Amino acid sequence: MLTLFSHPDTFRWQDVDAARAGVARYLGPHELSLAGRSTRLDATGWARRLRNVSVVDVAYGGEVQFVPARAETFVLIQISFAGVGVIRNGAEQVDLRPGAVTAVELTKPVRMRLSADYATRVVRIERGALEAHLRDIMGRPLTRPLEFGLGMSGGDGRVFVEDVAVFVQRLQSSPENYDSEFAATMAEKNLMTRLLLGARHNYRDQLVKDPPPVSTRVVRRSVDLIHGHPDWAHSVDSLAREAGVSTRTLERAFQRDKATSPMAYLKTVRLDRAYEDLRAAAPDLLSVADVARRWGFVNRGRFAADYRQRHGEPPSATLRQ
Repeated sequence: MLTLFSHPDTFRWQDVDAARAGVARYLGPHELSLAGRSTRLDATGWARRLRNVSVVDVAYGGEVQFVPARAETFVLIQISFAGVGVIRNGAEQVDLRPGAVTAVELTKPVRMRLSADYATRVVRIERGALEAHLRDIMGRPLTRPLEFGLGMSGGDGRVFVEDVAVFVQRLQSSPENYDSEFAATMAEKNLMTRLLLGARHNYRDQLVKDPPPVSTRVVRRSVDLIHGHPDWAHSVDSLAREAGVSTRTLERAFQRDKATSPMAYLKTVRLDRAYEDLRAAAPDLLSVADVARRWGFVNRGRFAADYRQRHGEPPSATLRQ
């Protein structure tokens, strides 16, 4: 059995049909068959689904051929961890080696041949959510469907892989971090942004080019909204819509005028409101956890660390004053 992923709750399959059915729950229908000299599987797998993003880690423990069914409703991003393989997607073909990141376009025929020691992490992203996020970033409707090329460049690929690793670690160790719709949506949109900025696709040139300069009034409008309603479930998308610009334009305007991002600015405002609440509260009537929840901090450890960095003391010390 090939063990590369440190998950406490892995699946194990020694039957091709069982492995196919287990993986298909998350990655969709596909054909799976033994190849080469392999006569059996000794496969392990782990999977989680949030809302619009699913992650599957799988090592088949036997040489296999993998042929996914055509699909228009989602895309797959494959991160190779060990072993070798080859993938053909439409007219493109790429060798799969450790570290390779491939965006698989399931609107075209796909066929993979994977070695017995091959292990991979596959991210499934629902196409409707991904195209909606691309539209929000660009600030205008899409004129044609999003279509990916097979490969993903080295530096951008590594950033995506690292973000997915953090996403998986949090899903596994602290799944309650994603219980709220807001937290889950933000985590998924972060992965979508990394993918759209790093992968080859038919909107990449439009996406990465510099937007025209915008007035400081755009930032001021967002800042006023944040200070007026810091308890609202703001996102970069919602702030950009209120300001009448694309998310990418708002991000760049904030960096220009505030040397930070909109969401980082929102966090500092919420940390300041938490400080005010803790200073005014009686310790026997209000807890640190109550204040953290009030201002949208679902991870108490992260809240305490951010609070201390902002205010120079732990939240419990402020509450006792």
